[in-house]
Amino acid sequence: DTFPPPRGSFPAPRRRAPTTRRSATRLSAALKAEDHRKPPPPVRAVMGLPAWVPATFGALAIVCGAFGSHGLKNKVDAYKIDVWNTAAHYHLVHSVALLGLHVLDKVQGPKASRVGLASKLIVTGTLLFSGSLYFMVLTDIKKVGIITPIGGVFLIAGWIAMAL
Repeated sequence: DTFPPPRGSFPAPRRRAPTTRRSATRLSAALKAEDHRKPPPPVRAVMGLPAWVPATFGALAIVCGAFGSHGLKNKVDAYKIDVWNTAAHYHLVHSVALLGLHVLDKVQGPKASRVGLASKLIVTGTLLFSGSLYFMVLTDIKKVGIITPIGGVFLIAGWIAMAL
């Protein structure tokens, strides 16, 4: 063999050193040790609500607020507009609370044990509270007002669950 090899020719491939029983055992032990390493944590499902829920709630709150300010003007009396604005206000405030819960769930992970419960209570409370007020203003059915305080209780329970 000449060194360096002449142009255009390739050197012969290197031969691997023969594997001894000892080196094979070391390799096997290293591979087994690697297998016993702690596996990466599984992707955790969000305990609370996905991001689109508070985002959709917030967008709907803005739409409802704008509809109350512009669409209901000259169509319903001042009292109903006030009721509508109360519903839109609570709707928007609790949309922000849901967004905060979503962020808290992402940051704290499994430690945020009450996030899912608080989120569900606030969603239910907002639907019952603001939804019943919206419905009363649009349909003039006063009996729906019985649902409003139930929604308020759900909202209060959601805030309490958040604090625990």
